[in-house]
Amino acid sequence: MGEMNYIGLCWSSKIPEHWSFTSMRSIPTIRLEVPVSDINETFYPRDIYYNNPFRYNKLHAFVLFVSSPSDLTGLIRKLMASIWWNPLAFYAIVDTTSVTCNQPESYLSIVWKLDLETSSFFCVDSDKENAVYTYNRFGNPAPKAWQVDLNFDKKSTVGGYTMRLVGGLSPSTLTVDQGNGTKTSYGGLDGLILTTLFDKMNATMSATMLETNTKFHLLLQNVSANEYDMLMNAQYIFNKPNYTMTYPHIESGISSLTKPSGFDSNGVKILKFMTPQLILGILAVSAITVFILSKVADERTNSACLEVLRMATNVSILHLPRGTSLRIYLIIVMLMFVITSSIFQGGLSALLTSSTSRPNIDDAEQLKEAGYPVYMYSAYMNAVFDPVLRSHVRKTDNWDCSEYVIKYSDTACVADRNRVTRIAFEKGLHVARHRITSLYMGYVVRPNFPLVKRIGQRLMSISQAGLANYWREKTVVVYKNKLIIKEQEMKRKQYRALHVSDVMFAFYILFVGLSIAILVFLSELLPVTRWGGLRKKKQG
Repeated sequence: MGEMNYIGLCWSSKIPEHWSFTSMRSIPTIRLEVPVSDINETFYPRDIYYNNPFRYNKLHAFVLFVSSPSDLTGLIRKLMASIWWNPLAFYAIVDTTSVTCNQPESYLSIVWKLDLETSSFFCVDSDKENAVYTYNRFGNPAPKAWQVDLNFDKKSTVGGYTMRLVGGLSPSTLTVDQGNGTKTSYGGLDGLILTTLFDKMNATMSATMLETNTKFHLLLQNVSANEYDMLMNAQYIFNKPNYTMTYPHIESGISSLTKPSGFDSNGVKILKFMTPQLILGILAVSAITVFILSKVADERTNSACLEVLRMATNVSILHLPRGTSLRIYLIIVMLMFVITSSIFQGGLSALLTSSTSRPNIDDAEQLKEAGYPVYMYSAYMNAVFDPVLRSHVRKTDNWDCSEYVIKYSDTACVADRNRVTRIAFEKGLHVARHRITSLYMGYVVRPNFPLVKRIGQRLMSISQAGLANYWREKTVVVYKNKLIIKEQEMKRKQYRALHVSDVMFAFYILFVGLSIAILVFLSELLPVTRWGGLRKKKQG
């Protein structure tokens, strides 16, 4: 079964007999096919809308019966507010007055001002024969068979038609070069695509460029209000349900931006060779040794603790016990301290000569495991589908959230991948290797824009030819290559320069050791002082 062509019939006055449905079907230029859907003055009666299968399809043609230009304006305005509206449809305007064909331009100018460029005017001339008028404001000549096919392409080239554009400067995606001459050239991914697009369409750009910190949702409102024809900055189509979008010509996505993980801290390095289990084992053996010396060797607890400290630091003991079994035990304990001391000192010497890099956050799973707070522009929220990741999101008013990453530790920023690649290079940050979500981008145009279909066809050709991806790689190749070289150097590095912060831990250990030595000295001095005072008291 072939595809049906559903035709909308609209009228503001009584239809003359020579324009009846039967006579219209006999005219080759209109090509009416059944079923015909009558749209009465209310435009959307429930019985017509719900009882006809065409409600699942757009109406691709309308026949408007009017008696004056004012009737045509009112009829189109009413149609625009109805469920049947389709600005890309074919509009056949039929004059129902007895004397017609006097002013076809007054009718056609109305529909062209409303961007209904695929339209024709039907009337009866002085010889009482049917006549058809149409014109093309883009200046292309009509094909020879235009009287047979009224819906011919009038936008193959637009004859230098000037389009009003607005855009926000965004390095790597849209830049402006005034140059020495009068012609302005546009760079970046969007600049290269739009330049090629307008050259192929033979169109002229009248662009208004705004500063980098421009908020794009304000520009979108300006485009929707018909102040401009098109926004020069490509937008994601997933969160633009109420805007008119062109063909999604390029695949991009959002990625995370974090601080480079860099090298492990000295504390982490120490814990790698002095594991918590080993430290707990040493403390347990030390406690058991103190208990044995205080109970078996009849030493005071204070003296027993001092003996254990001597064995741990100097591998020596002040008073070797007489019992053979106790001596063997203490020798084993001292051997344990010798081994652990060698491990500790060997590890300390390696801290400043070997660099151990930590893994960076390169995908959504690693970002979830890290548990970082994720700063994100509110427009990107609907592109994050993981509930765990969404719970970590903190909304911002600007897409550039890199300041939070720089200001706070263990923080992530999520934005468009092309933009965060440039920011990562300029600010020394790390951009994830894999996208959090892959999305498609297109351009936003004003409602009922007559060239949206033609622009979409050109963008499809640019995308399918691989030019869009080629230009994207070309615009970020400087940043991407330098980031890759930097990461490779980090992996190949076997040593790094010594900084003061690297040896600060040694001073901390020295301070702890001196503090313990002072306490040991005072604890040993205290019994002697008490014993001397006691002897003086007895002699007295």
